[in-house]
Amino acid sequence: LLVGTWSLISSEEVLSRARRVSQRIQGFLEQSDDGSLSVEELSLLGLKKRVEGLVPSLNFLLAQTLKRDSCVQQVVQNTQDLLFDVCSFVERCCPDKSGSVVNFDSELLEHYLNELEFACLSVTMAVNVLHAAEDVRMGVVDGRSSGPALTSLLSASQRIQDVYGHTGDLSASP
Repeated sequence: LLVGTWSLISSEEVLSRARRVSQRIQGFLEQSDDGSLSVEELSLLGLKKRVEGLVPSLNFLLAQTLKRDSCVQQVVQNTQDLLFDVCSFVERCCPDKSGSVVNFDSELLEHYLNELEFACLSVTMAVNVLHAAEDVRMGVVDGRSSGPALTSLLSASQRIQDVYGHTGDLSASP
């Protein structure tokens, strides 16, 4: 219950900080004098797009893992931590409405781009794992209901493992 409550609070915080970061980057990019973007500005635009693409899937994962232990919780936690780091970086390095420009570390920006790319892949994989686990729980295989057949197969597999080495040979025919 404590983990679920923390996730819910963090989810709201992640969403609001990600929105602010997107707005801050957008405002910074709109201040470009001649309309052309520098390498750093293009990298910031890529950062903005990755954050905007990552947050909805992360929010879905948070909602799905809120009240139960899940194999994807570590992905969720690591991605949240990364998003908080990215938000702090952007808040430090992009100018606010006063227009004061702050120099930022291009290597750190590149690092965050790479980390966000990995996080996007990890979150996508975690969403797929949750969907596959739900399909197995519901007895759906390849889009068809397998219902009792899958349950029977899992039960038989468990019985075979339980008696392995305690009985004679086992043969199966199609």
